[in-house]
Formats: sequence, structure tokens, C-alpha cells
Amino acid sequence: MAAWGEIGVMHGFCGCDAEAESYDVWFRAKVEKSITDPAPTMPHNEAMAFVDKELKCRKDERLAESIAQAERS
Repeated sequence: MAAWGEIGVMHGFCGCDAEAESYDVWFRAKVEKSITDPAPTMPHNEAMAFVDKELKCRKDERLAESIAQAERS
């Protein structure tokens, strides 16, 4: 398997070498920034529980709005 620096992320996915190289530079910068970010991390299961709760709240709000609108009609 190739090391991180041997093959670009977009190698083979793009018809334009300049575009692939530009994307690769951008992607590596994002990864490096994430790795060195001192902010506390959140385990995957906690992140998913947070997202699930947020989505349920939004769904419940939309349902309540729909019911209220139907009652006004």
C-alpha cells in the first residue's frame, strides 16, 4: 500500500492533473488542520446520538407546525 505522500487523493479520478493536484493540496490541508486541532473531540457514537436527537426535534417541530396549520384550516 502506498504511503500518504506517494499517490494523490484524486489520482485517477480526474481528467485534469492540475485540478487533481489542487484538490489534493486542499484535502491534505484540511486533514492536517483537523489532526492538529486542539479542540476536544467527540466519539462517533456521541456525535451520532446528537445528530439523531437534533433530527428528531426538527421532525417533531415540522409535525407540530403541520398539525397547527391543519387545525387553522
